[in-house]
Amino acid sequence: MLRAAAVERIAAGQALLDLGVGAVAGAGRLEIVGSRAGHLWDALCRAYDTLGFDPATGGDEVFRALVLAVYRDEVLGES
Repeated sequence: MLRAAAVERIAAGQALLDLGVGAVAGAGRLEIVGSRAGHLWDALCRAYDTLGFDPATGGDEVFRALVLAVYRDEVLGES
């Protein structure tokens, strides 16, 4: 009920954009089968290592996560 009210408030005053495309029979949500976030994560980790933060912090994973501002489980689906 609260979610419906929030959706209504967000959409208030916004007109529907008609793209002239009809609904496709059987169409539903699309499954996400991959992500390119791994490339970004690899680049951030490489920069972190190149700057020498890992040896300077004694391999502190919490500091690493804070510096990179991202957690593996959110970006790569790992824990």
